Amino acid sequence: MWIGGYLLLSLEELVLNVDRCDIKVPTSALFSSLTVLNLSGIKFISGPTNKSGNVQLDFPVLRTYKTDDCTWSSSLKCVTLEAPLLKVVSIKDFRRRSASNNSYTVLKFCASSLAEFTYNGYLLPDTIVFDLSAAHIASANIDVDIYEEEISVQEMVALSSKLLKQFQNVEYLKFGMSGEEVLQLTKDSLADLPTFKMLSHLELANVTAEISLALLLKTPYLKTLIFQVRLAKDSLTDLPSFEMLSHLELGNVTGEILLALLFKTLNLKTLIFHELLVDQELLNYDCEPHCFLNLQVVKFLSFDGSEHELSFAKFVMENALFLKRMTFIPTWKLRKSNLE
Repeated sequence: MWIGGYLLLSLEELVLNVDRCDIKVPTSALFSSLTVLNLSGIKFISGPTNKSGNVQLDFPVLRTYKTDDCTWSSSLKCVTLEAPLLKVVSIKDFRRRSASNNSYTVLKFCASSLAEFTYNGYLLPDTIVFDLSAAHIASANIDVDIYEEEISVQEMVALSSKLLKQFQNVEYLKFGMSGEEVLQLTKDSLADLPTFKMLSHLELANVTAEISLALLLKTPYLKTLIFQVRLAKDSLTDLPSFEMLSHLELGNVTGEILLALLFKTLNLKTLIFHELLVDQELLNYDCEPHCFLNLQVVKFLSFDGSEHELSFAKFVMENALFLKRMTFIPTWKLRKSNLE
């Protein structure tokens, strides 16, 4: 199948969901009417006249670009997509590095209006490049699968860092890593990241405390922080203060770690956590965090009715002078015991 025929050039929306289909890509093409491009299961191959391996595709009115499990032939060296009105880019790519093939296609998006970027899958060297002149990007959702068959964990993290650097003007960032090898990473793995001066919302999932710290040190203006990370006490030593943070949502956390985090926030209004774990030693509630002057909402998402949970709830209610609402969502174990 060829891309570039009259039928495709006149389309406004193209959705192809197939089980492995080869499509030949011309050296250059103009899609003057296409606003939505949604492709799945396609392998793009070079046309017979393309000797250089370079492709230029112009989409003057394209708003949405989505691909799922699409591959590019190694004969295609660089594909440039000129899309000045492109708002949404979503790529799901689960190709693993092949030991016998070190040649990959570079996708270069010239998208000055980009607002949302989503990536899910394995990263390959220099395969996604953005030429962005936008003042800011609304959101980026990056979920990287880590594997150690043909590529080292550190190299995969370096690729992740390189991708993240292209979104230093993002306002909303959700970043996660999958795979047991993530546990090998240290706080120096993302040390060369730029400062995310416009980032106000950060979500971290399936990353180590060290990786979390590396990102948090680069986000001075956070307003919302959501992360499912098991923190250790010594990981908070270098944690900066979050003067603008108003919403904090945590996974499973001990009371000691929770208090340490609260002392790092000044203007917190909403606190949510999934489970308050038992501390090895009794907590000292003699000193209250400064954020209690602003705290308005506290939510226990997995309340078990334990003594340490009740102690913390009492501590908050006695000291958070402007508290408006405290919510307890009981665990199944607690609900079952009440029924019995």
